[in-house]
Amino acid sequence: EGQFYEMLDSFLLDRPQGKVREDLLLGKAWTEEGRTFFRLRDLKNFLTKNRFTEYQIPQMTVKIKKLNGDAHFFNLKGKGVNCWYIPAPDQLSDECELPNMGEGVF
Repeated sequence: EGQFYEMLDSFLLDRPQGKVREDLLLGKAWTEEGRTFFRLRDLKNFLTKNRFTEYQIPQMTVKIKKLNGDAHFFNLKGKGVNCWYIPAPDQLSDECELPNMGEGVF
């Protein structure tokens, strides 16, 4: 279970995110109003490519629901698209404040 959550996190955060809803059709995750949307088939392809084959679609959806996620439907470019979402993962800011280590530490 933990490995699946790590892979999901990698799928959502370590790849380029979509800027508009239609980017879901390109296999990208897209975030709006605190929810990150993605197509389940894109997640499945990512997991398979990374040799994680322990879960089939039903097991994935159960784990996504445990994260307060659910299914969602969009009409994109005249086409119905089934997606899933989870609450948007907190992302670290590019700017980090370094702790004061004091003088002479190194």
